Amino acid sequence: MRPHNLKIASCIAAAFLVSLNGLSGMCATLYGGVNHSDFLAPVDPVQPAAQQNPVQQTAPLTVDPTLGASRSRAATVDNPAIEWFPIPSWMAGKWSKKGDITQSVTDLRTGITTPMNEFIEDYMTVTWGYQKDSQGNVWHANLVPSERLGESQGKNVSFLIVNLRILEATPQNLATRTHYVVRETIGRELSDIFQQESLTHYQLVGSNDRMDAISSNRVFSYQGQPKRDGKLISHYTKSTNFEPLQSKQGIDLATSLNDYLRTHNMAALAKQVSAVTPPANGNSFGNGNSFGNDSSFGNSNSFGNGMAGGNPNWNGNPNGGGNPNWSGNGSSNQNFNNRSFQQTLQRPAQQSPVRQTPVQQIDPNNPF
Repeated sequence: MRPHNLKIASCIAAAFLVSLNGLSGMCATLYGGVNHSDFLAPVDPVQPAAQQNPVQQTAPLTVDPTLGASRSRAATVDNPAIEWFPIPSWMAGKWSKKGDITQSVTDLRTGITTPMNEFIEDYMTVTWGYQKDSQGNVWHANLVPSERLGESQGKNVSFLIVNLRILEATPQNLATRTHYVVRETIGRELSDIFQQESLTHYQLVGSNDRMDAISSNRVFSYQGQPKRDGKLISHYTKSTNFEPLQSKQGIDLATSLNDYLRTHNMAALAKQVSAVTPPANGNSFGNGNSFGNDSSFGNSNSFGNGMAGGNPNWNGNPNGGGNPNWSGNGSSNQNFNNRSFQQTLQRPAQQSPVRQTPVQQIDPNNPF
């Protein structure tokens, strides 16, 4: 897969650098150096999104376990893989936004960029952080694949996340990449199906109760051909601080995190926990719906066909993912800042049958 040149640097206000077939557009900066995919594997336009095979849609779904995630190739919506990764302590809690600002849209077939600066009303609540380890580090979990349903301009929308990667984790920032398949229907008739890849940078702004999410979103046809890029910014306000979530979709999260830590050479970070009985309905969101308004992803805007001449807003949930390619090494695997991550999760040597060199214990007051 050839990387598409998109540079993302550490600042909030900036512009995109987009080049495709010699055509240039606006440029924007998010965080670090990262590339959009030039194309994606095709998906079946007839098969429902929830039945699409994520292994066929993107690169192999295995991840270097030292980077905070593990998954199975056999994962499905009914039996998803759970991915754990640490997040900045300030990010842990519940956040809300009133809408998103669409800053610009670039047609990749013509190279024409249209400045927009349009506010789209879109209320959403976002929860980050599910469990703490024994040193006080906050961990978040994603279930992949997962599906959400929404409505947009009289259409029903099915939104399937098939791949999510953490690109960067520091005390001030988190960057993600997500690949998903979107199906829009009117009644029983299929209106559109397309794929989307989003690169999202979350950053603390001022005090601990304000967060900005800046995202670059690339829309692909269902065949995997690039169509347009869009830039969004969303302003979040924290409504509640971190509270541990005991279960999600029937998964005991405390036990799951402990299992992850013990199987990835971080047993000293595991906590002593008792078994948690999942809710009878199999979900644990406050609104009683596993895929309701309380989401662990940022903006809810999609750049589907509606973007060409109108309102891009819908009630889905795109943020970050796809087939990651860091520009620094051209790898098709996830490669985020190892130094930041290793500082976050120093591994005690006495717990490791492999690594015997003593290393520093995590400082719970400064985990990064």
